[in-house]
Amino acid sequence: MITREEIRHLAKIDSPTGCAISFYFQPQTPQDKSHREEAILMKDLVREALRKAERQGNHQALGEDLKKISGIAEQLHGNHSRGKAIFACSEAGIWRELDVPPRLGHSLLTVNSRFHLKPLVAANSGVPRTCVALVNREKARIFELFEDGIRPLPDLYFGELPHIGKSDGFSG
Repeated sequence: MITREEIRHLAKIDSPTGCAISFYFQPQTPQDKSHREEAILMKDLVREALRKAERQGNHQALGEDLKKISGIAEQLHGNHSRGKAIFACSEAGIWRELDVPPRLGHSLLTVNSRFHLKPLVAANSGVPRTCVALVNREKARIFELFEDGIRPLPDLYFGELPHIGKSDGFSG
């Protein structure tokens, strides 16, 4: 799970040489049992990004990050329940891997001076959040369910209950 502050931090980063890499992996239903389509698509995306970088002259700065992304992308085949987002910029010292809901539409690799964050925000905005409250006379425990994780929130204490006089029971 990524917070708004982390998204804002990524949005502020500006690479003067245009080496900010945004990689989004969208799992697809395999067409055959070999599951090779995803690996081929990832290699094509990385190869195309390297070609563009060589034409612009900043391929040395990108090469290491793109090779690392390519290695991770090869391990992603068979992961059909979770998407993946990677933000890398070696000159700014950033490498951030995130599991995201599989709502990205298609896999994408973008190299620019800034990170491409629109798919990340769109994928996280549609995820429902749920709260579970366990309440008794003394306190309430609240848990937040988001994506695949459960996070406890601070407990609420009610303090002393007021003393009520004698009761006549149900019929009183």
